[in-house]
Amino acid sequence: MRGNIKAGSFEISEPHVLKHRVRLSLFAWGLVVLAILVAAAPFIASDANTSTSAAPSDSDSSTPISEETRPGTSPGNSSPTPASVTPTELASSPTVASGNVAPLFLSDTEPVAAQGIGSHSTSATIDKVPYPHSVAQFQSRCSESGEPKQWEYSIGANYQSFSAWIGLDDNNRAADLSVTFEIYADGKPVYEKRVTAGAAIQAHIDVLNVRRLKLVSSFSISTNCNSFDEAVWGNAKFS
Repeated sequence: MRGNIKAGSFEISEPHVLKHRVRLSLFAWGLVVLAILVAAAPFIASDANTSTSAAPSDSDSSTPISEETRPGTSPGNSSPTPASVTPTELASSPTVASGNVAPLFLSDTEPVAAQGIGSHSTSATIDKVPYPHSVAQFQSRCSESGEPKQWEYSIGANYQSFSAWIGLDDNNRAADLSVTFEIYADGKPVYEKRVTAGAAIQAHIDVLNVRRLKLVSSFSISTNCNSFDEAVWGNAKFS
């Protein structure tokens, strides 16, 4: 049964009140939905950006990387191009020996004990062949003929081998001169060779675990003794 509602001096019918309440309810629900959408908007935008960045583009899926743009490669070759090394760089790079010790020229060090004069660092020539990293033991006068020249080096068991080109310097004046070269490892004789004027002879010995190496040269008695007779250990080095 429908009736009228009096409010002060006004009369409001029940259908009119019902419509008004429905409108208010719809408006309230609209506000709630709008608030929810406003609150969820940042999350929706973030999901959309993530999906866009994750999706591969046509260029990514179909176009390979150009070989010209790959660092360290050359056209037509997918493997890295090795860096160029000049001969000068190769020559200046030391080779590592046993125990991570680089080779050592005898001319770059000093003996810990020496008997007899000579040059610990010189450039010598044997049979017209130059040996820029050499040591030379001298015969200074006739009274020294036959007396050995002995130089001893401390190498601390750091190397595997010792090598040198032995011979008489081209400046020697005595044609009949000969020299006996000897090598001692920790006091034990390991090499001996008698040489005369002419081409150099290569001496090579094992010095693994050797701590002291002694080089000895003994000049023969010459009929023309002078201070220029030299026994040369050409390009002598430890490696």
